[in-house]
Amino acid sequence: LPAGSHVHVSAVCGTGTGSVAKLLKDLGFKVTGSDKAFYPPMGDVVRGFLDKVYEGYSESNLSERPDLVVIGNNLSRGNPEVEFVLREGIPYASMPEVFGALLAGSREDCPTSIIAAGTHGKTTTSAMIATMLEVSGRKPGYFVGGVPTTLPGSVRAVDKSIAPEKRCVVFEGDEYDSAFFAKWPKFHSYRPDIVVFTSLEFDHADIYECEDDIALEFTRLMQRVPKSGAVLLCDTYESLEDLGVGWDDHGILDASLYWYGAEKKSDFRILKREQVQSGSEQRQKLKLKLRNGELEILTTETGEHNAQNMLAAAAVGELVGLTPKEIKHGLEAYRGVLRRQVVVLESGGITVIEDFAHHPTAVKLTLEGLRERYPDSRLIAVYEPRSNTSRRAFFQDAYGQAFSAADVILIKKVEDAGGYSGTSTEIVALDSNKLIAAYQAAGKSAFTGTVSEMLGHLEKLIQPKDVVVVMSNGDFEGLLPKLLKLVKEK
Repeated sequence: LPAGSHVHVSAVCGTGTGSVAKLLKDLGFKVTGSDKAFYPPMGDVVRGFLDKVYEGYSESNLSERPDLVVIGNNLSRGNPEVEFVLREGIPYASMPEVFGALLAGSREDCPTSIIAAGTHGKTTTSAMIATMLEVSGRKPGYFVGGVPTTLPGSVRAVDKSIAPEKRCVVFEGDEYDSAFFAKWPKFHSYRPDIVVFTSLEFDHADIYECEDDIALEFTRLMQRVPKSGAVLLCDTYESLEDLGVGWDDHGILDASLYWYGAEKKSDFRILKREQVQSGSEQRQKLKLKLRNGELEILTTETGEHNAQNMLAAAAVGELVGLTPKEIKHGLEAYRGVLRRQVVVLESGGITVIEDFAHHPTAVKLTLEGLRERYPDSRLIAVYEPRSNTSRRAFFQDAYGQAFSAADVILIKKVEDAGGYSGTSTEIVALDSNKLIAAYQAAGKSAFTGTVSEMLGHLEKLIQPKDVVVVMSNGDFEGLLPKLLKLVKEK
């Protein structure tokens, strides 16, 4: 479409669709958007740049006929805007299709497209790579499914002032499906030249039957990497290692294959990591082995999982031709992504941290990293099972181990597993009472209840030197701002 064309975004308040709208606006398109409601923070953000805002879905929102409609993946048949688009023959696309077209484009425009994929760590790893490239002066294009604190927003097109051969674009490669008319992972809309696979575990029980279904999509993505490209696999996950060995043994991988992690056989390795005091901050000191030598990095990111994400980013930096000095400066400049282990309040000796963790492995790694960073504090984990998968009993046993690094555990009571399901697997709700009973039997302080009951419990519980980490991939029914108010009052 020529610049100035009218694009309408249905369900514009999503993280991805809001980013699409911003990208389109930055590139000179007329952009309108609709959603059922415009709640902060994303509602306020998109109101600030959209040419016109429509609250609620209606055919009349499209009466000024757009040239293209971008349809969010939470909409389906029966939505009045979807039905109008189909009936009137208006061109439409999914969010990742737009990103693939406008960010990666042709190889002549941008020769290197980098995708960070995996069950865990893809947001952090893509943000680290984009920050490293930005600090090194490469001015990359990127899409990150979060808000990096060291970049101007979550999406940006490639800067055409950079020499063509040095242009790069970085994608967070989500394995969740793209739209009701595009039931395949978002990362299939992106051109892969370098792919990082951070991890492989089962997730998204609403659209996948088993882990093998996700592994198949990873294989399909890998098979599109050209011979001149590269695939990087984390050596920590046995299922990912089995997958990579299978690719190699069956000769279906044309691109170069590299391993990263802590194993001696890996091409890129963590040689040493330790917590050190740097001024007033606790930092993690990493000693990394790259192909061309060793590198030391001092980072504010905690835990082994973030060390592995940083190693993956360093490996990508070396593959795209950055110097060791550029890699070091770029990664040391990284300061995280909003809602990923972000300290939101330090008051009266109490620290409150917000995190996006919801998969049991992510919960476990997050808490273990915070335990390293705050060894002398009482660690209080406050968790909302919110996603379609986390509210189901599939991870009942895994959640029984995930909170072990915490001293106190509060889990929001699951009343109904509910949610969309595109599989034949029976929906059984997570038993939060059973979880709490198991932790209590192990000698932990544990509690489950409604949000208001959890806040009441926290009010009596918290004291100076406590570290409270609030974990949810949603708004937790407003628990966090109420908790912050409570802490300030105490």
